[in-house]
Amino acid sequence: PARRGPVNSTLQYGPGCTVAAVHALTALPIDHFVMADFAGVVRMSDAVGGVQVCVDRDVYDPYSRLKLAKGRHALKGDATLEFLRSRHAFGDGSDLGRADAQHLFLASLAHRMRAGGRLSDPAGMLSTADAATKALTVDPGLAAVSKLYGLADDVRKVPSARFAFTTMPTRPDPRDRNRLVPAPAARGLFATIGADRPVKVSASPVPRTAAASPRASADGRPGPPSDETFEERTGGVAVSPVEPPTRGRTAAGGACAKVSTSASVVVRGVAMTPTAAFAATPRIAVSAR
Repeated sequence: PARRGPVNSTLQYGPGCTVAAVHALTALPIDHFVMADFAGVVRMSDAVGGVQVCVDRDVYDPYSRLKLAKGRHALKGDATLEFLRSRHAFGDGSDLGRADAQHLFLASLAHRMRAGGRLSDPAGMLSTADAATKALTVDPGLAAVSKLYGLADDVRKVPSARFAFTTMPTRPDPRDRNRLVPAPAARGLFATIGADRPVKVSASPVPRTAAASPRASADGRPGPPSDETFEERTGGVAVSPVEPPTRGRTAAGGACAKVSTSASVVVRGVAMTPTAAFAATPRIAVSAR
């Protein structure tokens, strides 16, 4: 039975449940899916020889064990997992800050695959597709190496600047201030995607004033998931997607992850910033050099 909860809670029921939940949330048609858990992304990063990331300050997160000096680092193995799992090190020290850092990692992974020639020659694409079958969970329509090879060939033709990683606009949940629900601007984002138009992204949060409001109850709380299709919800071809920039980034460029400047971690019982934690733990080895 349907129930209210974090979208990632659907993973315990299998990818089919997650796909259904995302469809209910967005009303977007989903023909295929590719799911990468933390271990899968680590295997993909190792398969391409490591992924370069940048942090704008020294950082130590004792919870994920990520420890990096300011600057650029090539991540492999455990260091990759520490970076991807770190919730307290980046941005505001929340899941949104972690999502921003993960976008940077995925953008760098995409750039590495293209720049390293893995998508520019048949042998490289075949090797990448073979690695992907071991690292990713996909639907039956993409399960064969030949299918992923074809997908890699399509990806190869897309310029890095056209890869967009974005975060759904959110607002605090009126029922639980520790949770987030879709903001009114989320509907504009989904309309843009549904109309197959480019998503404009900005590395900084952007005010949104023109998006249509989502369905809501009389008390202002978000309504239940809709059974409407995207076409029914938006009026089909009459849709006019709102196109303000959405928080996110492209696969082009080499931006640095913003280390949290709040006291988001605790070392020896003292709350401090991740940068102060780095300085306070000289005997703890860095994750990568």
